[in-house]
Amino acid sequence: MNASLHVAICDSSPGDRKQTERLIGRESDRRLHTTGVLFSSTFGSIDSIDASPMAYDVYFLDSTEPGGDSVDIARMLRNKGIQSAVVFCVGSIDYRACASDISNAYFLDKPITTEALSDLITILVDKKSAASGHRIELRNKDNTVYVTEEEIEYIYAPENRLEVHLYDKRVIPVDIPMDTMCIDLQNYPSLVRAGRNLIINARHIDKITLNRVHLTSGTELKADLKNIPDICLTRHDLNKEH
Repeated sequence: MNASLHVAICDSSPGDRKQTERLIGRESDRRLHTTGVLFSSTFGSIDSIDASPMAYDVYFLDSTEPGGDSVDIARMLRNKGIQSAVVFCVGSIDYRACASDISNAYFLDKPITTEALSDLITILVDKKSAASGHRIELRNKDNTVYVTEEEIEYIYAPENRLEVHLYDKRVIPVDIPMDTMCIDLQNYPSLVRAGRNLIINARHIDKITLNRVHLTSGTELKADLKNIPDICLTRHDLNKEH
């Protein structure tokens, strides 16, 4: 099993931030030839994380900045459609009490111990490995990319080409027609047909006005009116899950 993790660290304490980075580096060394490498990046504020073009597999958070604390950061990530694991590093703030509404959240007490970190990384690696068996293959003549359903924002077919737009702003060209793509995605109910040349991921819908679908990223798409009821129903069913 190889399930390397990309880790983001945001901690208001420079010393704690550096220590977490060191612990993750040591854990990565131990896992090099087994479960995979841990790639870590550090951030100093909510603005720097918001500006990052990359969605990380896991976010280690203990920010105490007003208007940009750990809970604010986690909610910002969810509002952007990023469903990655969030690890609240519990020190001066009891995140267990104030972050109970954050999905896919974990809690790690400070000072972080090697054993506790290793146990948590094992859980996250196992979870990623299980999910990787359900990735969607996007193939073109130059490359093959595997993505999760949540990473897809919408799929558009202008003229004679198919483009898969991901939430991290990447656009992956795919060498199959739209009808074939719809068949391939029939086991992913959140990816709903919105028109002859359009599929929208209902997970990323912010609101619908007439035949305009507004996504959480700010993108606005025009759907066929006849498809709006199916889009609304799919969105309703997804909201019931949470």
